[in-house]
Amino acid sequence: MGSRLRESLEPRISFFAFQDIITSTSGILIIVVLLLGTFLGSQSVTDPRKQQRHQKELEERKAALEEEVASLEKALGELRGKATEVDPEKLERDLAVLRSANEALAEKIAALNAAGAEKRKEIEATISRAGLDRLQGEIRDLEEKNAARRN
Repeated sequence: MGSRLRESLEPRISFFAFQDIITSTSGILIIVVLLLGTFLGSQSVTDPRKQQRHQKELEERKAALEEEVASLEKALGELRGKATEVDPEKLERDLAVLRSANEALAEKIAALNAAGAEKRKEIEATISRAGLDRLQGEIRDLEEKNAARRN
């Protein structure tokens, strides 16, 4: 037994269109609420007093920074001037002191080399008196072999 509603030829009523309209309206309302919520905490930039105060603060900061840049440029100019100022007399004195120190060191090295040569001769004479010439030759040969192996 079938239902009379199914068998009737009258057009059926559909609520899908109504549901679609209600859903889209709800979605639009949710989006509007979210947008209003994001703008709720922001401040209005159109307040002229706040803009003037902010502009004044920026100008004061700019002036302070310009003064700082000017003082730094002045200090840089002074330092560059001092760097280019060279006292030639002081350089000559320093050069003379260094040359005399260099000559003194060269004389000291020459004296040490001469003393070392005398000591070497004395040691060789002592070795030859003691009859250790053969052992000294073997030591030299071993030292030469060691030096050759190291290189």
